[in-house]
Amino acid sequence: MKIEIIEEKENPLLERKEIKFKVIPEKGGEKYEDVREKIAAMLDLDKNKFVIQYMKPQFGKKEYRGFLKIYNDEKTMKEIEEEYILKRNGLIGEEQ
Repeated sequence: MKIEIIEEKENPLLERKEIKFKVIPEKGGEKYEDVREKIAAMLDLDKNKFVIQYMKPQFGKKEYRGFLKIYNDEKTMKEIEEEYILKRNGLIGEEQ
């Protein structure tokens, strides 16, 4: 899979960096956990401090567009992000 950063901006109010990206898969659809692993390695990030908000397939293309939020600390992220986003990214279990 290939990942390209499209846009990057700081959001000081919410203490995070927001990144729009593009994923070009080698095979079929990509899972959130695989994309998270690749992005963490590519940008040298702590996996507990960022979430992928969404990854949407592009009509007529074999690629996805996504939105990523990188927080300064884990506590701020868990206060701001909704529970389903944290579950989708594997940051909290189903029991919470």
